[in-house]
Amino acid sequence: MSKSLTFRMIAFDAQTIPAGIYDRLTASFFHDDLKFEDESSAKRDEQSILKWLFSRSELKEMIFEELSVKQNACHKLEVVDPIIENPRKKPGDIDVLICEQKSPHEAIALECKRVKVIADDTGRDKVNKIDAIGNGVIQANAVMNLGFHNTCLAVLTVVDGRLRKEYNTLFRGSTDETFKRVYEFPQRNKLHKDIGIMFLELIQPTGKDITRMAAVAVAVDRRPMPRKQPVSLNNKISALFG
Repeated sequence: MSKSLTFRMIAFDAQTIPAGIYDRLTASFFHDDLKFEDESSAKRDEQSILKWLFSRSELKEMIFEELSVKQNACHKLEVVDPIIENPRKKPGDIDVLICEQKSPHEAIALECKRVKVIADDTGRDKVNKIDAIGNGVIQANAVMNLGFHNTCLAVLTVVDGRLRKEYNTLFRGSTDETFKRVYEFPQRNKLHKDIGIMFLELIQPTGKDITRMAAVAVAVDRRPMPRKQPVSLNNKISALFG
């Protein structure tokens, strides 16, 4: 039985316009600009990408909307104290913790795992880190056992699409074959049935750094099953966000 996912997507392109001539300048967006040869998005680590995603209001709001979270919700990254008592044991930390105002008893914990994709000019993808999602399954199960109201595994595919110049810049993401591999990630059947599954794709379509030009897409494949949080965890979350 086949299944389709509907992704929400935001694409942006920034151009630098010299002061004083903006009224006489015609700017072109979403095209290959050969003067840019910035660092590959695939070289960025998971923590820096998450920090960037949640620092841009339009991207954070899109993620919140897909998770059915109110826009005024708060979030924290790489949470340890006071939630994690022993960071040497799994899950180690909470990658993203989201809490709506006045609702510490309904927190959402995200365990994130990154997949790196280098798109070549032949239409094929070089994929790395898919096996690491299996470890993410183990960590997500450990996160859920801490007692959060909702727990979700977020699979983040980071695509360097700079070589895929035969495609429009807005369509240089992973191939269908690659997404199928990501979707059927290792140990998926061992992920607890109450844990949600979300897919994020970050695409660098040209030589510009992702802070200047990128496309970000998100879709929830499986909604997390809500659980009642223990009072002790409610108190820790209140202290964290208070």
